[in-house]
Amino acid sequence: MDIDTLLDRHGFLSVSEHPRLKHAVAHQVSVGRLVRLLGDSYVEASTAESFELRVAAARQTYPNGVLVRETAARLSWWPELNVPAVQMAQAGAIRRWGFAFERREIPHELKIWNGEHFITNPALTVLDLTDTLGGTAIDEALRRSAVTLDDLRHALDCTPRRRGNRLRARLVAESRDEPWSPLEREAHVMLRRSRVPGWVANHPVEIRGRRYYLDLAVPDLKLAAEIDGWEHHKTLQSFIADREKWNDLALDGWLLLHFTARSLEDLVPQLRQAYAIREAELRSGIRLTL
Repeated sequence: MDIDTLLDRHGFLSVSEHPRLKHAVAHQVSVGRLVRLLGDSYVEASTAESFELRVAAARQTYPNGVLVRETAARLSWWPELNVPAVQMAQAGAIRRWGFAFERREIPHELKIWNGEHFITNPALTVLDLTDTLGGTAIDEALRRSAVTLDDLRHALDCTPRRRGNRLRARLVAESRDEPWSPLEREAHVMLRRSRVPGWVANHPVEIRGRRYYLDLAVPDLKLAAEIDGWEHHKTLQSFIADREKWNDLALDGWLLLHFTARSLEDLVPQLRQAYAIREAELRSGIRLTL
């Protein structure tokens, strides 16, 4: 089998698997067509930055290594995540551009075989991602239903005395109401610190056959708060859908407050004010709001 056939079939070639091509590969390297990716794996220079080929080269070179962090997330529950370097837990691995290796033992119960390579399970992957993404990693995983809070707690229990676990445990604790964004996470922390009662997060509401999720809700009072970042409305469709949602909620008797990153400091006092208004309406039987 020649170089072109191997590259067409696999995207890369391993000299150890095809030793008779050693001199031909060396020539192609000398003229700039091929570059060494990792170990004795070579690819065309134009494809050297391919995530898929770098993963394949890591698997070829270290078949028992475990892919971790952003790499594991992209291969499992976060396929669009940007991965600047393929990350693997593998003792004794060499330094190489496009790869990041760490000396680390992954507990057996926290790694899985996805049919091609070992990766950390979603819970450990999420905990790892908090090192770079903070609570956003947990928010994203919860939003995608990739993990549960019990999964995260179990992963913490399986990796005791690991550096950084105190922060990871705090982030998991802050996630007990399952925020879906950093702003929601911040709002939950504020409400708990201020001991605001009766609220729930991501509360489902059925109105006219439509299901909506409210960022924060006090169901007994039909009181809700939406917390949106600047980037929330990425499309005209989402902008229109939010207006339809707000109208449906208002006509169904909900009092809806809106907060952004800049106005989040008003959340607690304005929510308390809305509590008072709603409770006064219940006592008097007179609607003060639409």
